[in-house]
Amino acid sequence: MPNEYNVVKIVKTALPLLAFASLLGITSGAVLDTYGDFFLTSPGTLILVPVMIGLGGNLGSILGSRITSALHLGIVELRITDHLLRNNVIAIFIIGVISFFAVGVFGQLFCILFGFKSPGLIRMVLISSISGALLTLIIVLTAIFSAFVSYGYGLDPDDTTIPVVTSISDIFGILALFGVMLMVL
Repeated sequence: MPNEYNVVKIVKTALPLLAFASLLGITSGAVLDTYGDFFLTSPGTLILVPVMIGLGGNLGSILGSRITSALHLGIVELRITDHLLRNNVIAIFIIGVISFFAVGVFGQLFCILFGFKSPGLIRMVLISSISGALLTLIIVLTAIFSAFVSYGYGLDPDDTTIPVVTSISDIFGILALFGVMLMVL
């Protein structure tokens, strides 16, 4: 692919994608504003928002990077029986479950240290863990879909996957957190 690093091609791919990602970011802010009053009923849960969307984006970026590298090397296929794809997905789920559990514990610790109203350790861990598991599922599907679709259309998935994953993480991280809070609180 000799033209892969052509400036014009990179700009033509990245600019519309980043404009779309910006719209998703604005939508994420609007979603957070819509549910802001609910989050304020338990301010301690509000500290989970940036961690939730950041961690979701990080997990998706790790998976997306691994898949795009494997696509460029020609060593991965979109099949359930593909060991490389399956092992990467399993690893991301394991990392996600452990990380989001820890976020709940540390979130509660920060609530205690700084005097924020909190739903308590069990609920904080449940909210963080369940919403994190939902977000991880969405992010895994998004990373796989984005990487394979962009590669299939002749776009460099290195340019497309991470912006898509992180933008989707912003919106669905807030929605997952809100939905789980509705059930747990």
